[in-house]
Amino acid sequence: MSNTHSQSRHNTNQVSLLLRATECSFSMLVLVLVSPLMAINALLAVLRGENVTKEQHKIDALGRRVTFKHFNCGVLKSSPVLWQVLKGDLHFCGATCEHRVSNDTLSRLDSKKLPSGLVSLHALHSRSGLAISCPDSLYQKQAAMSSLKLTGLLVRFAFNAVFYRSDELASPARLPLYGLNINNTQMEKAIAWFTDGTFFRGIKRSSLNLQRPKISFFVNANSVNLAQRNPEFKAALKKADCLFGDGSGIRVAARSRQLKLLDNINGTDVLPLLCKAMQQQNKRLFLLGAKPGIAQKMADNMKKLFPELEISGVQHGYFAPSQNNDIIQHINSSKTDVLLVAQGSPLQETWVIDNAAKLDCESVLAVGGLFDFYSGEITRAPMWMRETGLEWVWRLMQEPVTKFNRYVIGVPEFMFRTFVLKQANQE
Repeated sequence: MSNTHSQSRHNTNQVSLLLRATECSFSMLVLVLVSPLMAINALLAVLRGENVTKEQHKIDALGRRVTFKHFNCGVLKSSPVLWQVLKGDLHFCGATCEHRVSNDTLSRLDSKKLPSGLVSLHALHSRSGLAISCPDSLYQKQAAMSSLKLTGLLVRFAFNAVFYRSDELASPARLPLYGLNINNTQMEKAIAWFTDGTFFRGIKRSSLNLQRPKISFFVNANSVNLAQRNPEFKAALKKADCLFGDGSGIRVAARSRQLKLLDNINGTDVLPLLCKAMQQQNKRLFLLGAKPGIAQKMADNMKKLFPELEISGVQHGYFAPSQNNDIIQHINSSKTDVLLVAQGSPLQETWVIDNAAKLDCESVLAVGGLFDFYSGEITRAPMWMRETGLEWVWRLMQEPVTKFNRYVIGVPEFMFRTFVLKQANQE
């Protein structure tokens, strides 16, 4: 047993030495490259009669006081932290300062595996807009990472910083993009809007005087392309009570306007949290859409995950127009509270707007291909692809023919609309 423990400590020390060597090598390389700029920063500060650097004090996730050094003026003001990393005062991967873990979690974490750092799994998820339902678990996961996985974390964070960085940008309650008002909020507030009738800006549904269900749509890069080509679809989007930003494309578009998208609110991340909330509130869920049999498979899977969730009915989306009234009667007779419509854009949004006045439920969400994921027909992208905003690549790999236009043609089209035509600037 002692030999096993000794070997384990030896392996841990090897990992620590490897990480430390990597940190020192990278820090020294970057410091050499930016040293002329650092010298100019120092000279500017002296000429202005200021201190060369200033200190910023924060508390990291494990409750430790951390000092960050920055230049007072010039460019690359944060570069002195690389010197702190080289000296060992800070580390690249470690406990960052966005969140404090609970005392219970703190007692179970090895602080030596989570030194004060610049990059963490929690910071990556926060930066990429992924819903964080249990922040402490991210630090527990990071503490168990090998040196190779920590290196991967650094690479993903660097990629995210280059393409999606928006830390210092404004995050208004609404993002005016492409002529649409996209609600800018966090996941838990969106779930409250879906389930309890409270608008996330504090407006009660009763004060909205709605004679129909609340309507929520998710807007992604494909939605933008469709809306710019199809005025009727754009008009349907504008009639929704809430539009939520879905995907890395909307994050990039917001950044192009110097705005920050808070959370990536998408149907796939919403569903488990929605089901959990509905189960707690004894509310009913109806599934409408996808191919025959898919909605039932999804219902069966969700019942396994949430045994107390009441699914009031299922109906595939391949029905004739002549069946429309019967479908609506089926939905209404089920006494459902929340209706999920999965027919793909623009069909699902148009159907919801056209039939909203006939529906007797509290909330309707158009959710695209959600049923395919939770029925098990299609697997979701690995977490590293979601963390880097590349989930669309995974979808293209799974269905290269059916998704060709959406991604191979659609992604360049979206970027052209955003950065060349400047359509994101439409109010």
